[in-house]
Amino acid sequence: MAVRAVKNLQGTYSVFVNGRWSSTARLQGLVENTNPWDVEHIYGNVSESDETLIDEACEVAARDLSQWQEMGPQLRNNAVSFVVAALQENAAELVTVLTRELGKTAADAQEEIDETISLLTAETDGPHPVSGRCHAQGPQHASAVLIITPFSGAVVISLSQILGVLLAGNTVVWTPSPRAPESSQAVAQILVQGIQAAAVQAGQEFPSGTFSMLLGGAACSSAVMRHPQISAVEFTGSQQTATQVASELLALDKECHLHTSGPNQLYVHESADLDEAARRFLVAKTQSAGQRCTSVQDLLCDQAVHEALLKRVLELAEKVVTGASNSASLADADSDPKHFSLTPLVDKAALRRCQKLVSRAVEEGASLLYQQELPRELRRAGFYMPFTLLCNVSRDNVAYDAEFMGPIGIISSVSDMSEALAIINHKQGQVAAIAATGRDLIRSFEQQTHGTAAFWEA
Repeated sequence: MAVRAVKNLQGTYSVFVNGRWSSTARLQGLVENTNPWDVEHIYGNVSESDETLIDEACEVAARDLSQWQEMGPQLRNNAVSFVVAALQENAAELVTVLTRELGKTAADAQEEIDETISLLTAETDGPHPVSGRCHAQGPQHASAVLIITPFSGAVVISLSQILGVLLAGNTVVWTPSPRAPESSQAVAQILVQGIQAAAVQAGQEFPSGTFSMLLGGAACSSAVMRHPQISAVEFTGSQQTATQVASELLALDKECHLHTSGPNQLYVHESADLDEAARRFLVAKTQSAGQRCTSVQDLLCDQAVHEALLKRVLELAEKVVTGASNSASLADADSDPKHFSLTPLVDKAALRRCQKLVSRAVEEGASLLYQQELPRELRRAGFYMPFTLLCNVSRDNVAYDAEFMGPIGIISSVSDMSEALAIINHKQGQVAAIAATGRDLIRSFEQQTHGTAAFWEA
């Protein structure tokens, strides 16, 4: 079964509730789903799911909870394998969806699909040895669970979280970002295809309330959150929104599991390979236009190598190629390790946010170290944010703690690793990376990062 966009005659995207695609009766607050590199091309409209569909999704999730649990862990485990097979079968179509809707290049989209397949395959391969800090996640008791996901990682975050919750015997009501309706519909179709195949193999019927997908913004998610049949919430997104969600759930006395992002850092020690460190920084800042929770925002480097590293970064910045996600120039850049492809941002709101943050940062004393020049016709065509580098960002500057979610980086020098760690642990991003030589140094860095995952190259 090929993935496809499901819309009504007015071009409004449908939702998946109780085993069927349905159109919402609410036509207020329509949000246009626009081609990121061609703003004249509107794919469709997203509307807030109406109260009837929200209530039905929550009620059937509670209704079918026992039946889904009784189907047993083996069937649920098999369902993951069938979802992987469906993902592989529909990979080409999914690449097209991610490219046209989210502005990814084909290479970037394929990488996300491959990452998803690897993660899901590991889920079904049995126990694996794990090192590092681990924290329990997911509901403590089987229940109807609301899952809220962002547009970034539309496939990998969504499928891994939904299947993780389903594997434990819970049912799911999913409210994906309204910025990715077609990508979310594709994920829903692949998921249902896999679960239905597992049920057929076992000679059973897939309970229609096991999984539902609703569309809309914060109002839709909040309505599901407040529904009496929903017992737990799994949220992925910004720290600011996570705080609001946690506050609302505390008042409702419901279980919540929050996966938050923040500004990430790469610390370059004076012993590092500076060419490789500069290259990795450029890759992290340009891949998905910096719209990844794992994107590096701050480049921290020892004072002794600051000028040398800065020179390399600025040289590589001239090799950033910006254009339409499906263009030959970006495909060439992806295939050439000496160049970096930069796609448009997901929508107008994302572009305006980045532009305002940069302007305000400069007003508050930051220096504009570098900003790519874009042709006027390109800027008019899509949501293009030029590759931008800031420096001299003080602690009281808006850019210090903000997560740009765009191709904007901050470069700062530090006296040593202790100062770098102080900055990293204050900002509490999702990823802290080190470029250095020497295992003892790397191990010390990893042990001193608080609440972050540490990656490195020696």
